[in-house]
Amino acid sequence: MYQAIQELNNEKGYAITKLCALAGVARSAYYKWLHWKPSTRERAILALAKKVKRHYDKRKGVLGYRQMRTQLNRKLKKKYNKKRYYCIMRALGLKSVIRRKRPSYVKVS
Repeated sequence: MYQAIQELNNEKGYAITKLCALAGVARSAYYKWLHWKPSTRERAILALAKKVKRHYDKRKGVLGYRQMRTQLNRKLKKKYNKKRYYCIMRALGLKSVIRRKRPSYVKVS
């Protein structure tokens, strides 16, 4: 919505006040969106999410958040919590492949 307000202002020259009133948002909210920059924590989470996605694709989706945590923490030499990996993988829509258990046959004599 804010993107549309910005484009209409740049292309057509409509007033920000009128566009915000038409969209039903506060003018201050538009300017807050315009000047927003991600925090250092958000940038760190995005960087970790890229690494999680790359590692997930490399392992063909076999890893869940527990093994992902173990392997990436060792590789990165960091100590991120399993809840952070769980949250990132859920946001990206990544799930581990659940393999079928092979049947165990008992020899009948």
